[in-house]
Amino acid sequence: MKELKPAVPAPGAGLLGKLMAAVRPEFRVDVFIPEPGELIFGLGACRVPGCPRQPRTRQLCRGHYHRWQRRGKPDVEAFIADPGPGPVGRAELTACAIVGCRFGAARQGLCVSHHGFWERAGKPDKETWTAGLPVVEDDGRRACRLSFCTLWAQGKSPFCHKLPLAGRRPSRDRGVRAPL
Repeated sequence: MKELKPAVPAPGAGLLGKLMAAVRPEFRVDVFIPEPGELIFGLGACRVPGCPRQPRTRQLCRGHYHRWQRRGKPDVEAFIADPGPGPVGRAELTACAIVGCRFGAARQGLCVSHHGFWERAGKPDKETWTAGLPVVEDDGRRACRLSFCTLWAQGKSPFCHKLPLAGRRPSRDRGVRAPL
């Protein structure tokens, strides 16, 4: 009979064992999700005021760097003074229209659950229907793990409902294109 090997190697066993000995315990996870607002690996923030993303090139985050390039690479200080609209995917997402419900609005301003209740009620006038519902209590629900989002996490996911629909990563910034 074949002997089974453990999934995690014993400390000091080969290169993986040496790597695991060098990696701090908090980083020894399958998927590392930093705490909300935490700048991982000490890179600081993008030079554009109010942008929480980490810098990549010229101390600009990837989105602002690409926008700077599309504008024809103007003076960086001038670009920082007027970087254009905020990055796509960093705005507060829409919550369910029911008072107290912080799940993401999925359909017609309602979360998946409330939309289902509204449909089963025969789709009455939404304002009248929502006014008659009790306030949804928080009951210690988990918040979305992204620093800019205050919605409740959906199911077992660390993210809110809207993020999988939008792609969990913010899409590329749509800046002003430089003239050809």
